[in-house]
Amino acid sequence: MDSNPETKPLTILDIPEETRYWFVRANSQAQYYTDFLTNNYVSIDLNGVSLNDLLNISPAIRASEDALLQAYKNIFQTHDLKQFDENPSNKKKDDTTRKKDRTSELTRSSNRATRAFHFIEDFDIGDFIVVPYKSSIKFLIGVVTSDSFTKSIDHTEILDDDGQMIYDVSPFTLKRRILWIKELPRKNFPDKLSWIKTAHQSIFEFTSNANELNPYINPFYKYKENYYMRIGVNTSEKISSSTWLEYQLMVKNILGENLDDVYQKQKVQSPGDIIQYVTPQNLALLITLFNGLFGEIEFHHGDNTVKLQGVIRYFSKNERLKRQLEIINKQIKEKASEAEIANKDADTLTKLGQLPNNKSQQKSINDATSRIANSIAQRYSENSKKIEKNFFEKEQPVTQIINESFDETQVEVVKDKLKLSNENLGTQIPYESQTDNLNPSEGESEQQTLETNRQENNKNFGSETEK
Repeated sequence: MDSNPETKPLTILDIPEETRYWFVRANSQAQYYTDFLTNNYVSIDLNGVSLNDLLNISPAIRASEDALLQAYKNIFQTHDLKQFDENPSNKKKDDTTRKKDRTSELTRSSNRATRAFHFIEDFDIGDFIVVPYKSSIKFLIGVVTSDSFTKSIDHTEILDDDGQMIYDVSPFTLKRRILWIKELPRKNFPDKLSWIKTAHQSIFEFTSNANELNPYINPFYKYKENYYMRIGVNTSEKISSSTWLEYQLMVKNILGENLDDVYQKQKVQSPGDIIQYVTPQNLALLITLFNGLFGEIEFHHGDNTVKLQGVIRYFSKNERLKRQLEIINKQIKEKASEAEIANKDADTLTKLGQLPNNKSQQKSINDATSRIANSIAQRYSENSKKIEKNFFEKEQPVTQIINESFDETQVEVVKDKLKLSNENLGTQIPYESQTDNLNPSEGESEQQTLETNRQENNKNFGSETEK
């Protein structure tokens, strides 16, 4: 095939196998959709529960996911039922009504706890987020770039002619920063994820269906070791068996005898798409097929190189966000180290009150401090790994072994008949328009809030031990 002056080196999105996929509603009727989009975040309601209380759950409980979730529910239910009981309007209700309403509040509290648990403990830097608009007419897709935090953020002012904000600002306090990738219209949303549109939960995971969404996040990507390429089929005409045969013969025309090493999934309902994929050792075949169809990649006979990029680096296109996240993470570690002895672990303090002498007391303090230090070091290490994984870039050597001489006329005939394309579906959201929001201030860290709380506890603890 003749060299195309507009060809460019191929950079491939590398999605880590452990990436999780989350559906998050922007409240009823997508009330805060525009706020989330405009200000690069998502948020949920804590109903007044302290984030510090949730983060200070003891390491022993955190060792079990079930125990940790139950601890979240206990904290929420204690807080929410206290609010319910202290509400004057509830005190005026008759016993039957009050008991019924209290039971309902208990259920709502449990649901809040589960949402918070997912948001704080399960969400991770690099996870994908999908937010639906009203009636699911479109979907906002982005990637998590921060830990949880409760500090207030700036909201871009977009005013109408009367000087009023044109969108509702979320009052929910628990937040995570999001790098938005695109808005995907309903017509392009994968059919196998249609159940999402009618799901009632405000937060839920759909990682088991990840590879249904991936081709619509980016048309060329790596996931769980395999390489995938989405080809758009845009004809509105019915596709006959003979036309499909022509497509297969076209692929063989491009790939030659290597046809059996390239796998295929069809999701064609005129229009629709074809997903071609290969194992790692056959990446050259997938690139050859792409170039045979669209001719947009620098790829020639012999040795070639492609770039693999982590999720956040791929969509941010530069190192600025990585440096900012590394600075924040380092500050977390430094502040945590200064305050680690100040942790007021409830279980430890209960034991301290029963200890007979200062030697035993000091040992318990040392044990508690050691657990806290290990927990802090582990979180710092995990965050560092997450940042590196999402910003890595490496070159992948690829050897082209295919004869580049094939029947281009046949390719063009099939392309025209099926209206094949390689477009990246949806409305892309440029990183450049999000940079201000995605460079968080020091305050946007739950760990700093936590360490401030620990320092305050240290003062109180010091006063108590002096007595």
